[in-house]
Amino acid sequence: MKRLPCIDFAEQTRLRPAGTGLVVVASALLLASSALAWRAEKTNSALAERLKDAKSAQAPRMVMSAADRTLLAQARTVASQLNAPWDELLAVFEEHSSPGVGLLKLEPDAKAAIVRVTAQSSNVDSMVAYVEALEGDSRLTEVILANHQVERETAGRPLRFTLVASWRPAAAAGSPPPTRVAKASP
Repeated sequence: MKRLPCIDFAEQTRLRPAGTGLVVVASALLLASSALAWRAEKTNSALAERLKDAKSAQAPRMVMSAADRTLLAQARTVASQLNAPWDELLAVFEEHSSPGVGLLKLEPDAKAAIVRVTAQSSNVDSMVAYVEALEGDSRLTEVILANHQVERETAGRPLRFTLVASWRPAAAAGSPPPTRVAKASP
């Protein structure tokens, strides 16, 4: 039988001096280029900061007169009124419309997040049912019957009443609110 030659798969290879030199040169170039890039970034950020300071020093300071401040305050008030959730608020009163109750006036105050409602009802029971229905809506809080009176000079002698309620956005309307109603007596 013939003997097979011994094969060493893990034969040790020697590094050639040219390959080692290339690795050292490449590492040195990589290190030098990263140091240059870091220095360039640092210089750019310092220059950008100086440019920003120079621009802010050159910008003229605007001094507002009292009339301008008043106009600005009025504009902010109008903007806060326009940013109120009107569609959501009107939807509450649409959902709770009742055949025995007619809305006469809806006066929302976006800054205070309250709404004042003036309505007319054919009788006390429909007024109380309407107020209780609004109490049950999670978008309204603190529904209060402010006043009521019988319109003696109007045909059918309807009952005119005013209620005040706070509202909250639909996102906050997850839990039932603490509400209260002042019940009207005939």
